[in-house]
Amino acid sequence: MKRDFEKHAQLFTDGSLLILMRNVEDMKIRKMTRVAQIPETESHAQIVDGFTKKFKCALTNHELDQLKSLSGRSSASAFAHIDPNSQETRDYMTNFTEYLKDHGRAADSAKYACAR
Repeated sequence: MKRDFEKHAQLFTDGSLLILMRNVEDMKIRKMTRVAQIPETESHAQIVDGFTKKFKCALTNHELDQLKSLSGRSSASAFAHIDPNSQETRDYMTNFTEYLKDHGRAADSAKYACAR
């Protein structure tokens, strides 16, 4: 079980990076709307196109296309909002609470045990 949790820890690390990437994408879009004075209600594609029409941009066309679709958003959301009814989630929570207990964090383990 402990080894299983350590494998899941890599998943957590990867997921954290996805969330960070999503935040960076969101920050870029917000900055573009402010600088180019584009309404936040516009689509991401319209914001990127409107910004690049007004300003020179250091991003490549590929990076701009990714920003238009905000590719990190769906991956980050899928990680952050795991299916509570899946077997994978139940296994993860079991391993997680055992890991906490084994590392002197019994109170935290008990708190999360009810989530299983």
